[in-house]
Amino acid sequence: MHEVASRKVFSSVDSSVIIGGTCKEASMLRSLSAVSSRIAIALILVAATNAPAFAQAAKARVAVMNFENNSTWAWWGDNLGAAAADELVTQLVKTGKFTVIERAQLDSILAEQNLGASGLVTQATAAKIGKLLGVQLIMTGSITQFSIQRTSVGISQFGVGGSYSNAESKLDVRLISTETGEILGVAEGQGNKRMGGGFFRGVGAERTFDQGAAQEALRPAVENVVKSVAAQ
Repeated sequence: MHEVASRKVFSSVDSSVIIGGTCKEASMLRSLSAVSSRIAIALILVAATNAPAFAQAAKARVAVMNFENNSTWAWWGDNLGAAAADELVTQLVKTGKFTVIERAQLDSILAEQNLGASGLVTQATAAKIGKLLGVQLIMTGSITQFSIQRTSVGISQFGVGGSYSNAESKLDVRLISTETGEILGVAEGQGNKRMGGGFFRGVGAERTFDQGAAQEALRPAVENVVKSVAAQ
């Protein structure tokens, strides 16, 4: 009887030790899990706080050169190429994918370095612009087609009212690396823009350059170019 009782005592002690150890391990696991959860939440909050900075850092820095006017619309000359570049800057910024250098800043650097404001970019020119402005890409191109045709509707006197103008344009754009001077990609865009209500008044008024009118006329083609560029 005494021996049996002793066995029962030892059995009871062993069981309590095992159970006690199991409880301690479970408690430690719960503590570690809680700490891990707090760390994970902290990391998520840090990432969320810095997300705009990461997105900003991922944007490509771009300089947009004047376009060459290779269209038959010679009345607006180089002004048309400048208008195309200005509109391209506007549309690139709207995508949120690019950091675009101000055109005035670019023109100032080009003038100081005697690099010229034309769309012609050599490997040496690209490298110099990239170093001075801290840009990775240069965008340049040409206007291959541009025209404005005015259509009269009904009877109008002195060309005021009773007419609308239809602008057609086509652009070619090149993306050039400032590190190598190589063409990394090309994009094309074309579009039509109807401008009514006597947008251009008087016979031959379309031949007098107007910055706002030029950019509005070029906008559909530029928007299509930017869609192609953003997808690359």
